[in-house]
Amino acid sequence: MDLIALRRKINQLQQAKRLIRIGNLLHQGYTMEAALSFISLHANKEIQEQLDQVQTDLHSGMRIHEAFERLHLPADILSFIYFYEEQGEVANGFIQAGIVFQGREKTRVQIQKLLRYPLVLGWAGVMVLIIVQQFIVPHFQNLFVSMNSNPPALTAFFFKILENLPLIAFVFFILLFILYIYYRIKIKPIPPHLKIKKLLQLKITRELTRRILTYYFSLQFGRLLGGGMSIQHALSIFEEQNHLPFFQHEAVQMKRELQQGESLTQMLQNRYYFLKDLSFVVENGNRTGYLASDLQNYSELLFTDLEESLKKGLALLQPIFFIGMGGFIFIVFLSVMLPMFEMIGALR
Repeated sequence: MDLIALRRKINQLQQAKRLIRIGNLLHQGYTMEAALSFISLHANKEIQEQLDQVQTDLHSGMRIHEAFERLHLPADILSFIYFYEEQGEVANGFIQAGIVFQGREKTRVQIQKLLRYPLVLGWAGVMVLIIVQQFIVPHFQNLFVSMNSNPPALTAFFFKILENLPLIAFVFFILLFILYIYYRIKIKPIPPHLKIKKLLQLKITRELTRRILTYYFSLQFGRLLGGGMSIQHALSIFEEQNHLPFFQHEAVQMKRELQQGESLTQMLQNRYYFLKDLSFVVENGNRTGYLASDLQNYSELLFTDLEESLKKGLALLQPIFFIGMGGFIFIVFLSVMLPMFEMIGALR
């Protein structure tokens, strides 16, 4: 990764805040050009150049979501801007995109903080292993040879691992490299709908994948319907965007099924990648006439559930890492101390 890409990754949280500021400025009556100029005053040279390019693209007639690709925003964040632009609510689009982006980046920062201490402990553990291998193991081996005895089973196993530690590390990094090459060649080129299918086949990712897809579809589809669009027109908006190819592909299929006379409720029931509740929400919305608002309310509930699940997962991570590292250090300590206890017992 080059320096510019690394800096861009680090400053993603600032990018999210800029989107929110742009939305707020638009709400206050600023034009897009004035809002971008105002944001540029408080940005570094790299961001100023990107914002200048955005303004140039907008002056040339490029659409807003296309011009903001210059900021290297994630595809789903750009899609937020796209859908709100289609509804004529650009300011709200920037605010919502920024809020979602900011939440994601804060979660990433939290995960990094959770991993920081286990990684430090892991590094310390590696250093301990190197010291034990270089200075302690040879003395113990010579001692057991001179005493014509064998070390305890746990100690012998631990010493064997230490002897082969360079080979184990080499094999580990080779496997990582092979997995990376496999991902680049075999997994990355797979079409998005097939990737989703693979995620749904794994029990550990199935429920989360369904929740995310259902949340995004119900939110954007509900907002489009709330803007007065028909179901066909709303699906056409999904089809025309190119930020999320999975939804683009599904919109084409759903439009075809609608033309064949299938109802929206039936289509959603037949799609295994959506939660089953979605079809009930649509059926109830069609019956009461509040389909758009029901979908948006349902998306808010899903978003809340996703946030709570994420917080619970993060709360479990750190204890698991500390228990793992504590167990590792205890095994190292026990492997080194057992021979000493055995020799002390023999002296008595």
